[in-house]
Amino acid sequence: GDLEPDWNNEFIRQAFEKVDGGPFIIVSIKRTKKSRKRGDLAGYCFLEINTPDEATTVIQKVNGVVIPETQPCKNFRLNHASTKLGPDRPSSPEASLYVGRLSSDVDDQRLLRFFKGHYPSVRAAKVIRDQVSGRPKGFGFVRFGDLQEYQK
Repeated sequence: GDLEPDWNNEFIRQAFEKVDGGPFIIVSIKRTKKSRKRGDLAGYCFLEINTPDEATTVIQKVNGVVIPETQPCKNFRLNHASTKLGPDRPSSPEASLYVGRLSSDVDDQRLLRFFKGHYPSVRAAKVIRDQVSGRPKGFGFVRFGDLQEYQK
């Protein structure tokens, strides 16, 4: 998310390569919102990654990392797409849990490891960051694949 107007497929591919973001295919770049700096269209893109587990690994590894060659510095902002349908889509309902009062040293991986250590059905964790500074806002979300674990 939060792509600059001049970023194209090649820039995105090279940025991921420089941080060892793993294999993916850029499906599309969407230009939908005005850039705060220049007033022209910025946007987001969709990446296709082989499996949901690989997507989770890429998100945990790259999310929040500084995007190379950006001035001022910008951080990768990655999320799972929630609209995919098909054989890889979980058949059971998922639920997201709000987690508040997180210390500033908690990142996506640390949050995921903590919850996955107690609840095996946890699929993803996301610490929300300030769009300008990139610093954690002190809260996040954990996605469960089992509603009974979610309700515990």
